[in-house]
Amino acid sequence: MLVSFEYNGNKIQLFKIFSDILDPVVQMHSHAKNGYEIHYIASGTGLLETENNKYELRKNSLYVTGPNVLHKQFSDTSDPVHEISVYLKISGSGKDAAIRFFTSKPFWIGKGSPLVRKVFNRLVSENERNGLWKYSVLSSLTLQLITE
Repeated sequence: MLVSFEYNGNKIQLFKIFSDILDPVVQMHSHAKNGYEIHYIASGTGLLETENNKYELRKNSLYVTGPNVLHKQFSDTSDPVHEISVYLKISGSGKDAAIRFFTSKPFWIGKGSPLVRKVFNRLVSENERNGLWKYSVLSSLTLQLITE
């Protein structure tokens, strides 16, 4: 799957939408130049490990891992993590304030709002459909996710 679109001088490419129970361990990895993954924990508990810290993961955890941010995920086997995530690349002029703000923070962790949860769920459902406007809808939802 590849959804590619331009937005205010930026090229945004959506490569993958993932929604599933995580393996007990997702090995340490990072993303390439301009690569970002937005992670939302829909349910379960686990642990996120970066080079410098460890963070508890639980329902509504939201975090972004950008270029060269090493991270490893652990899912509690008695309460496995169900993660929804999107992998995208952003490149361009950086003229748009929202995109510039998003790309200025290669790592961020916090709590997702009800609106963010709805956007993630809609991304998953739209990706599973083959509607006439699928790529337009996915593009719009990706921009909404970045700005929220």
